[in-house]
Amino acid sequence: MTGLLAVLLIVLPQAWFYATYTVLVLKATGCRMQTHLSGRARGVSFIIPVRREPIEYLERAVNYIHGLGVEDYEIIVVSDDDEDVGEVLFERLVEWRRKGVNVWLVRRSIPEGYRTGAVNTGLWLSRGDYVYVVDVDAMLDKCLLEKAIGVLEANGNVAAVVGRWEPLNLDTRLSEALGYSMKFIIDAIYRGRSCMGLSVFPLGTGTLFRARVLKGILKGWDQERIQDDMEIGARMMYHGLGVKYIDECAVYVENPSTYRALRIQQSRWAYGATDVLVTRLSHILRSKQGFLGKMEALAFLSQYIVPSLVFLGSLVLAVQVVVRPVDVLWEYAYLLLLLLASQAIFGRHYYRKLKEYSGSGLKALINMGRSAAVTTALSPYYFSSVVKALVRVRMQYARTPKGIHQSASGRLRAPWELVFAAFFTATGLLGLTRGAVVTGLWLLSNALAYSYVIYRWPRDVFFK
Repeated sequence: MTGLLAVLLIVLPQAWFYATYTVLVLKATGCRMQTHLSGRARGVSFIIPVRREPIEYLERAVNYIHGLGVEDYEIIVVSDDDEDVGEVLFERLVEWRRKGVNVWLVRRSIPEGYRTGAVNTGLWLSRGDYVYVVDVDAMLDKCLLEKAIGVLEANGNVAAVVGRWEPLNLDTRLSEALGYSMKFIIDAIYRGRSCMGLSVFPLGTGTLFRARVLKGILKGWDQERIQDDMEIGARMMYHGLGVKYIDECAVYVENPSTYRALRIQQSRWAYGATDVLVTRLSHILRSKQGFLGKMEALAFLSQYIVPSLVFLGSLVLAVQVVVRPVDVLWEYAYLLLLLLASQAIFGRHYYRKLKEYSGSGLKALINMGRSAAVTTALSPYYFSSVVKALVRVRMQYARTPKGIHQSASGRLRAPWELVFAAFFTATGLLGLTRGAVVTGLWLLSNALAYSYVIYRWPRDVFFK
């Protein structure tokens, strides 16, 4: 019975995930999206929350927004930095304003609500008709503002418009794999959902909001939630407010360049998505979305539960090999075939898209393998974050490190990647020696993923 449970935990979540994404990709492939509406880029309040961000990133973001030529704009920088950094920011503020940049600086001595609290501070101080939250590592096409304003002016029930995320950097092995995966996911989730007539979730950076809706109906972002975009998206669904996606205008975002930065980001996202699933479940179920829309929204918020269950299933399978030497995966080969079939169908579309993005079939295969290995290595962190969210343990907010802050420090950390690499290697080899060949190979494939991460990013594994 334990063996069957392990196989079900491994097979069913993945088969469901691959089937869902395959449907979305097929829908996106056969659908043409074009937004003919357009308005003047005007009256936008850009809110930039900062804490321990590289000054040069903020400088670039402010100058870039100013250079867009938006009429009657304002930039509100909300800093949760220490006083010494605040003094440096104030000096830059004086320089920017001398150059004619309409930028304001707000320093919060007590960072309540962390990033979400900073965004709310900017929201209540803003005076524009529209609000756009900007991460310091993101850049947007001006056409997004023009087309988004056109959509908002023509559709009173639409509260926000989302642009297409594009990778800003492909300079490392990791950022390249993440960049191509991100393009694929945006194509599937955002384009596919839009083509099916479903509402989409806002993106943390890349969304133009109608200010009066944020202030009057939604009363800002919920500062108790750390995943602000998913949280406010769930409440928009509840209120029957539309969120539209524009495919032809891009928002360029920086992907983590180090495994450490990715681990911090993904741990927060896994907790945040699951936390929203728990706290906003009733909002989605009671929303005006149709049945398919509700189920798809819940599936979107459950995305980190999938690798968490696969990790748990692999642990149970490894223990099973030690306690009772039976080839469980071979015993339930029909379930394994279901997983392999769903993987093959999904993988075909994934490969074709990555080949299209990179221009090389070999590079597509390499990045597919790299992404799979990193996802497996991160699964213990997904599991930990998901469990914390489900049992309502408060997680400390941690910003994704950027620039020089992405590198690991000199402080040692528990190398869980090494622990699980050794554990799955030992149990996998034990399975092979005891005749559990298929199960042993599955465990060794897990060990290989952890080993790859240790080999490629050893400093990020052993140091904080």
